[in-house]
Amino acid sequence: MSPEIRSHLSEDAQRLFIANYNSELAQSGDESKAEHHAWDIVREQFEQDENGIWSTSKMTV
Repeated sequence: MSPEIRSHLSEDAQRLFIANYNSELAQSGDESKAEHHAWDIVREQFEQDENGIWSTSKMTV
């Protein structure tokens, strides 16, 4: 994971990003698609704080 991406993700969000990136990369072989997919999952499950860090888990009802 690049330092630019890492700097915007909490540890939990980093783990989620890496898992989804690797899964999509294994399926598609496309790094760009894998990164896009991983960000989509992070945005679905986390919220950005005031510092731009994706760290707060979204509440699920």
